[in-house]
Amino acid sequence: MNRGKDQKGRTGRWGLKAKLVLSMLLVGVVPLLVGLVMAFWQGSQQIREVSGESFKALATETARKLDLVVGEEMARTSRIATDPAIVNELEKRRDMLRNLSQDQLQTLLVDKATHWQAKDRTLVKTVVESKVANLLRQYYTGSSNDPDQPLPQVIRSATKALFLTDTTGSLVASLSPDVPYAHGQTPWWQGAYNNGIGTPFIEDVASLMPRNFSRP
Repeated sequence: MNRGKDQKGRTGRWGLKAKLVLSMLLVGVVPLLVGLVMAFWQGSQQIREVSGESFKALATETARKLDLVVGEEMARTSRIATDPAIVNELEKRRDMLRNLSQDQLQTLLVDKATHWQAKDRTLVKTVVESKVANLLRQYYTGSSNDPDQPLPQVIRSATKALFLTDTTGSLVASLSPDVPYAHGQTPWWQGAYNNGIGTPFIEDVASLMPRNFSRP
């Protein structure tokens, strides 16, 4: 009888000890787990915030540099557009076209476009080797810019085409014979022409160039 009581007492004491140990473990482990989860969550949140701020700063700096590059390129382009020789040639072309009837104008444009597509030597030479084309070439190489502001090599390497069109969108001068002759119906030309007012227009014109197009 005494042995049975002793065994029950021991079992009761071990059960109480196990409960106490388990309680101590729970009291210590649960806050630890909660702390680890909170630390992980806060760390992840801070990493997101830091990464977001870094990307934001990088995007702001990239946008600022891009704005400067575009502004400088537009300033160079405006010098070409206001060159007296170029303005004079375009005005002559405009006055000549005004003297034609609508039928004569359409016939002339179709004829020129057909000869250009056929690589007519006379027409190609008129467009690519004219005085205005040579002037464009000087701007392209930088020889017509101010001595203290040469055209950067990166701008020249990024230039896919450099050409002039008249009020109908037809070529007047070009550095390359591989550009299309008629541009009057293209969205980028209509946006830049802006009903004769003219405005800066940024467009992916490279996708509009023919596959065999090569840089000047």
